[in-house]
Amino acid sequence: MGRTYEIQITSKQKSELCLRLDALNHSYVDASFDEFDLAEESGAEAIEKVLREEELPITLYFTNEPNYRECLVQLKNIDIEMTVNCRDYDDQVWQQAWEPEEKSFCTERFSVELQGESSGEREFTISLDSKGAFGSGQHATTKAILRLLEEESHGQGALLDVGTGTGILAIAAERLGYSQILATDIDEVAIKSAEFNRKLNDCSFEILCGDLPSDNSRYHMIVSNILPPVINNLLPNFLKRLENGGKVILAGFNEANKDQVIKDSEALGLTLKAEQSERGWLAYCFQL
Repeated sequence: MGRTYEIQITSKQKSELCLRLDALNHSYVDASFDEFDLAEESGAEAIEKVLREEELPITLYFTNEPNYRECLVQLKNIDIEMTVNCRDYDDQVWQQAWEPEEKSFCTERFSVELQGESSGEREFTISLDSKGAFGSGQHATTKAILRLLEEESHGQGALLDVGTGTGILAIAAERLGYSQILATDIDEVAIKSAEFNRKLNDCSFEILCGDLPSDNSRYHMIVSNILPPVINNLLPNFLKRLENGGKVILAGFNEANKDQVIKDSEALGLTLKAEQSERGWLAYCFQL
């Protein structure tokens, strides 16, 4: 399990600060939104309120300590008054924060059953045991991306699942009829979880410990439900492995950082084709 390094900045000159960070090629999220559940009636009103405030925090995330240290040095050289708070933590905290409890659920075509608990009859059934891996299947990002996958898939070609976690999206892809499926993850716990669930669901897709395959294979569909700081780093490599006219489905972000995801994707030549939301968390489907 790796570590995440976080820098949270508050400044009355937020707009200028964002321009400086853009010039340094640093991606950031508006942390002021993170505490709100948009499913609640008060969520939209709360966001409107903080947008009127002069000081809103922004947050930068790093999965590499040298890059994190370099950013701190760069911030000291920016002539803007700001308050900087730092922390780092084990990546396990993402699972603890995003996955407070496990519940079975249904989408239009899938019944996802955790710990043997039935969630209703659907065209396809997926049984899961998280085995400590991030993404037990019930989190809002997983529901949103699974809905997009079932809508945008035509049950053909090759699919790459990056950051597979429990393997839920790879299992869904095999149920939908994809002929070639590769699921990857850099976390050994996730690999074991995906292997367990592959067997549990009588699937045969390939699993790779790593982020991306080293060969030149091309995919009709790439799906990835990962942390916001990682999306921007991987997007250019996704395009190198995407067939012409292929699709990329991304999730793992919310209203706070959706604009950056769209901006970075469109800059690479991708077009937003469809989207799904679940309790304020988003999933986007882009097409090349």
